[in-house]
Amino acid sequence: MNWQLNDVSGIYFFAIFLLLIIVIISFRRSFDHAGKYFSFLALASVFWASGYFLGMFSRDAAFKLFMLRVEYLGSLSAGYFWILFVLAFTRREQWINTISLAALGLIPVFSYVQILFIGQHTFFYRSFSFVETGQLILFQKVYGPGFYIACTYNYLLTLSGLALIASNLRQGNPLLIKQKIVVMAGTLIMLLPNFFYVSGKNPFYPYDPTPVSFAVADLFFIYAIVKYQFLNIVPIAQSLIYKNLKNGVIILDIRAIVISMNDAAGNILGISPSKAIGKHIADLFPQTDEILPENGQTSETKTEIILGPDEACYEMHISTLYRKERIPAGQIIMLYDISQLKKALLSLDAFAGTVAHDLKSPVATIANIASLLTDEQLDQEERKKMSGIIAGNAEKMARIIDAFLLLAKTDRNKELAIVAIDNRELVDEALVRLDTLIKEKGAIIRKPENWIDVCGHAELVEEVWVNYISNAIKYSGEKPVVEISVQDIGDMVKMNVKDNGKALSDTDRKKLFVSFARLDQHSDQVLGYGLGLSIVKNIVTKLGGEVGIESHEGTGNTFYFTLPRAC
Repeated sequence: MNWQLNDVSGIYFFAIFLLLIIVIISFRRSFDHAGKYFSFLALASVFWASGYFLGMFSRDAAFKLFMLRVEYLGSLSAGYFWILFVLAFTRREQWINTISLAALGLIPVFSYVQILFIGQHTFFYRSFSFVETGQLILFQKVYGPGFYIACTYNYLLTLSGLALIASNLRQGNPLLIKQKIVVMAGTLIMLLPNFFYVSGKNPFYPYDPTPVSFAVADLFFIYAIVKYQFLNIVPIAQSLIYKNLKNGVIILDIRAIVISMNDAAGNILGISPSKAIGKHIADLFPQTDEILPENGQTSETKTEIILGPDEACYEMHISTLYRKERIPAGQIIMLYDISQLKKALLSLDAFAGTVAHDLKSPVATIANIASLLTDEQLDQEERKKMSGIIAGNAEKMARIIDAFLLLAKTDRNKELAIVAIDNRELVDEALVRLDTLIKEKGAIIRKPENWIDVCGHAELVEEVWVNYISNAIKYSGEKPVVEISVQDIGDMVKMNVKDNGKALSDTDRKKLFVSFARLDQHSDQVLGYGLGLSIVKNIVTKLGGEVGIESHEGTGNTFYFTLPRAC
């Protein structure tokens, strides 16, 4: 075979050598779909450049036509794999499916079939011939409609890919952003020389500069692989973790300007991450002026901050980011929602305090009575009486423990069996449980003649009645009068327990249904309402109802709760 090699052919040979390096590297580092598509894109570029090189510098006409088919196999598939790479690289893989793969390949396949039978039609090339110019035999052609369709389609794929990368250029971690910039730059370097060649404004005639531009672009890609971990799974994983992290993440530069923010932080602060970029951190929450350390002064600081309309509590971690040699480069802020944790800790403290308070008296009574029982002078009747006191206090302790267990049960996210329940029967059972207290206080209990059944969990609703009625008896004064009533309020039923005690103030009423408000506020005025009403609120809320209190000056207080009417 005759060859027409010259100094220019060495440039093309070197370009193919660089392309082969990229192919080897990319196939070895193709950890995900984006890497695999890029590997095939690089391989298509090798076919494109090799087909042109071998066809251009051969003097054999048949071999030139064969290499033309190799060249077009590369050029037509390059656009196809380019758009697939971009979709995967920009995390739009949901767009890649059997239908889209087939649709994107229609024009490349149709065009390549034309190339295979190029001597039998004039649709792709209107005409072609071999012309000797100096020492070169050139393949000259007149473009036909098929060529312009294939060429336009490839350009559209390339430009669409660039637009997709540019559309989310600022999304992801800084490493991924730099990768995108390099990919765009490399693609433009390949695109422009090819456009000049096809348009007839080629300054390098008779040579096609496109394969050489591949080599220049390869230097960009190699730089991205070495410097920015291009085709490495680590920045990809970091980007996905960063995006999907439930905790808020804000990255600041040396001037405390926001340069990146994940979606979680945007939701917390009520601002789109794209709109937050470029703002000073003080514009997002001014209170950081007092807690944000100067770069380099403190490596890490931690504080609590209240954010959002619901005044959620967040733990804020602020860490300084360093370049080499401990030179400050910026700061990273992490926001952890600790509202539930704070509530749990508050409940735990209150829980322990309430246990100590409510169990202290019966334990002391039992201990004292037990010591008296050792006196041999006590007669049988006195021993029997003291044993009864011990049994009564032990029963009281058991009720306290049951109440705490019930509170724990309602705090757990566990589905409860909801059924139609008989309110009259539940109140009667509650009164049996409170019989000793009723007799001790001489309480008068007034019940309604007509009852309305509700939907709920019988054990828990009975506990609500016990809490309300026992509180009404305890805090109604010397002659307690407790009035129980039910009201139909549409789809719900309102159940009331009215006492004849002193009306509570507005301040005290606001404290009642806050979990363990008695302990938090250390208020003697509402002593005794803390734990019981915490249980009531938990139960009723879980069953789909509401709790409340209505105070009437001179006539006492009405505690109520609502539940859905029984179907």
